[in-house]
Amino acid sequence: MRIYSSLVLMSLFLSLAGCEWAIDSFLPIVKPPADQLTWVAHFYSGGIQCDSSSHYVPPDVAVVLAQAGVIVFETTVEPYAVCAACGCPSYAAMHHALIKKVDLSKAERLGFQERRPPQLP
Repeated sequence: MRIYSSLVLMSLFLSLAGCEWAIDSFLPIVKPPADQLTWVAHFYSGGIQCDSSSHYVPPDVAVVLAQAGVIVFETTVEPYAVCAACGCPSYAAMHHALIKKVDLSKAERLGFQERRPPQLP
C-alpha cells in the first residue's frame, strides 16, 4: 500500500510539474512610487467619414506595450475632434499609458512619446 501511495503522489507531482502555468498571472502588479513612473502617449486616427465599410478600432495600448515587455499601470484616452466631411478620419485620439521610467525606451521604439494626459495635474 505504501508503494502504491508513493507512486500516486509521484504521478501527481510529475503531471503538475509538466503543466505550463503562467506564474506571473497569479502575482499582483504592484504600482511603483510616482517618481519611478511616467506617462507616454501615441496618436491614433483612422476610418473614413461617409464610408460605411470603414470601421476603425484603435489598438489597445496596454496590449501593444505589453507585447514589447512594458507593464502598463493605467491608461486614458484624449479624444480629438474630427471633421465631418467625407474623406476625413472617423476617429482620432491621443492614447496615454502610465509606465515605469525604465521602460521608456521600449515605448519610444513603438512610437510613444513622453507626455502627460491633459486632465492630470
